[in-house]
Amino acid sequence: MRWKRFQRAIWTLLAVCAVGVFLMCVVSGRGYTLVFGQVDDGTITWTLISVFLLALVVLTGLYVHWGNTALQAASFSPALRDLPQGFDGCRFVVLGDLHSTFFGEKNQRLLETVEAQEPEYIFLVGDLLDAFRDIPPGYAEETAAGLADIAPTYYVTGNHEWAIGDVPELKQALEAQGITVLSNQFLPLERGGDTVVLAGIDDPNGYADQKSPEAL
Repeated sequence: MRWKRFQRAIWTLLAVCAVGVFLMCVVSGRGYTLVFGQVDDGTITWTLISVFLLALVVLTGLYVHWGNTALQAASFSPALRDLPQGFDGCRFVVLGDLHSTFFGEKNQRLLETVEAQEPEYIFLVGDLLDAFRDIPPGYAEETAAGLADIAPTYYVTGNHEWAIGDVPELKQALEAQGITVLSNQFLPLERGGDTVVLAGIDDPNGYADQKSPEAL
């Protein structure tokens, strides 16, 4: 996947920088000078250290930015011992931490990626919005409508939604687009003649009197 390739690229660049700095120090006769941070007869050591640290900071910033904005998809086949036979082979998408981000115009790239998984259910597990970013007008509604057109979609809140406030209004807006909101609730899912229970727990940052997972 692109994300794994990007991670490998970052670590490769870091390794190349480290090796390059070390070799330059060795060639200049100051290999140990770099390690101990001592200055003998010039400033080349501190220059090299500064360049290395600057490269490290830039790469770290790129890594953090990518992690907060990249569309990352991973597939796996969980082995659930008590899963009813009727749900064997059931495909679903767990989608979280969108943080008010558009992936392509009107989230087209996101929706195409989700649809490509051919899910029977979509579980939207919080932080649809971001408390520290401007929320594009209609973002929640557009995203919800696009997901609901692909497969039955179920939503629970994340901490960012509670930090923003107006959670009841958000839940109503999502429900109006065909999303099933689970707010400390559960419901049955049926497939192949079998039934499982899907429970949705609000984020702990929600109302103080909300039910705990154990009580639910």
